[in-house]
Amino acid sequence: MLFAQLTHAIGLNDVCDALRLHSGPLSALRGATPPSRNNLSHANKQRDAALAERLFWAVLDHLQKLSPGFAAGRRGKGLAGAFAASIHVVDSSTICFDCLPAFDWAQHRRRKAAAKLHVRLDLHSLLPRFVLSNRARLPIAFAPQNSCAAVKPGEIVIFDRAYVDFVHLGVLNDDGVFWVTAARNRSVSG
Repeated sequence: MLFAQLTHAIGLNDVCDALRLHSGPLSALRGATPPSRNNLSHANKQRDAALAERLFWAVLDHLQKLSPGFAAGRRGKGLAGAFAASIHVVDSSTICFDCLPAFDWAQHRRRKAAAKLHVRLDLHSLLPRFVLSNRARLPIAFAPQNSCAAVKPGEIVIFDRAYVDFVHLGVLNDDGVFWVTAARNRSVSG
């Protein structure tokens, strides 16, 4: 799956065909062989998502030990570099799936399936610090508390207007976290 991500593969066939083309160098990795489409599909259905999360954090930790400045970001560059404090952006995206029967857990509308992806992105390092995926039908009211759990005092969090929850914003304020958001109602009465 890392290979699929790094090569911007658009489908299962793309991944399997590319791995088959690189079967020579692939065999140098402990005699690995390219997977068949069926085996890769079955493995993706059975694989626990926590495996990918653990792998991401382990690789990030390893890279930070090798090069301490790796995920520290580029201070002094661009608008985010003008701030001494870390800046986080919290937003969500809806991911639509074409095949409803394969994603029955994600039924969004009568004939559509979708998932909601919540992300907290560190603007200095451009790396995600929090990712949560759930059904698109669920309200996002619980997501801000989860996504801001590890934000430290003095840091800045920028929210989309869908994340406006005054109780949570009050807790952030009490913890010394600065926040910016848009008003829920953009209409201005004159």
